[in-house]
Amino acid sequence: MGLGSWADWFSGTMSFIAVAVALLGYSIASFQRKADQRERDETAARLLVMKVFQLVNRTDDIYRPLVEALARPPMDGLWGDQKWRRVRGVTGVRDDTGLALDGSQEDMLIRLGEYSLLMSLMLEISRYRTLTQHMRDYVVRRDALLELHPAPVEVDGVHAVLHLDRAEVMRVLPYANALEALIKEILEQAEDNRTNTRALGPACNDFVKKHFPRTKFPKLLAPNP
Repeated sequence: MGLGSWADWFSGTMSFIAVAVALLGYSIASFQRKADQRERDETAARLLVMKVFQLVNRTDDIYRPLVEALARPPMDGLWGDQKWRRVRGVTGVRDDTGLALDGSQEDMLIRLGEYSLLMSLMLEISRYRTLTQHMRDYVVRRDALLELHPAPVEVDGVHAVLHLDRAEVMRVLPYANALEALIKEILEQAEDNRTNTRALGPACNDFVKKHFPRTKFPKLLAPNP
């Protein structure tokens, strides 16, 4: 083989090696990028699952006291058995702090094609925010309504009968009716929110099983009824 042929062969071999090294480097870099993205997705998914867990529990923290209050014996008095008399409201309700999805979680769901789950989560978080606002409003309005009544009188140590004359009744009646309508709306909304948020648990379980089958996630189970 002549000198020129050896030079051509050497040049071709070096070119082949350079291309092979470049392709190998690209493959390694691509694999590393995918691994890094996978790790970020797993972190985002874990946080998402925890947010769903918190959303379910916070909704339940509002729903349960309302149901327990309505399970009490009926009350006597001027307003009959209107719900606002038995339901004091839930004070200290937690707002939606920490529940809103961040950019990494939204991007992950969009990239994985989980549009339905994304919309469901955003909708239920928004509904929870509305529920907490209504509950705070109810507590304030109920306290204000009770201030319009004279001091209660104990009857047999059990029931408090509020004594109002006709003029006072007519003055208080619109506020009482508005408060009754508000608590009925809150009860209906809390029940709907509870049903919808509990359905998010199985949906999230299916999501992590589909996209992260080899990763251990806390399994979301709906709380006991």
